[in-house]
Amino acid sequence: MKRINGAIFYSLREIAIILNRNYQTILRYFTVSQKLRDNGKEGLLPIPTQIGKGHYYYSETEVRQIKETVRGFKRGMFKDFSKNRTTYQKLKEENEKFKNKIKELETGVR
Repeated sequence: MKRINGAIFYSLREIAIILNRNYQTILRYFTVSQKLRDNGKEGLLPIPTQIGKGHYYYSETEVRQIKETVRGFKRGMFKDFSKNRTTYQKLKEENEKFKNKIKELETGVR
């Protein structure tokens, strides 16, 4: 927590404690929000105040906004932002490739 000109600002770790969420979860929301903004879309979280090098803080009113926003998040909402794929997803994609290859070979033979 930092006090700047009488206003209180909270770090991502402090927001995680306030929201009773894991820090990694809040960091994920922050990262997804930044990626959306980079692509010209609206971010999930308000634009943070950067203090120093790479330290992001939110004011009390922004923390309230984040709290309301995070309530609406559902499990699996951010799967499109994940680079990691499950084994099932990999096998499913491989299976589709094989099916397409078989169709190609069958139509080419006849």
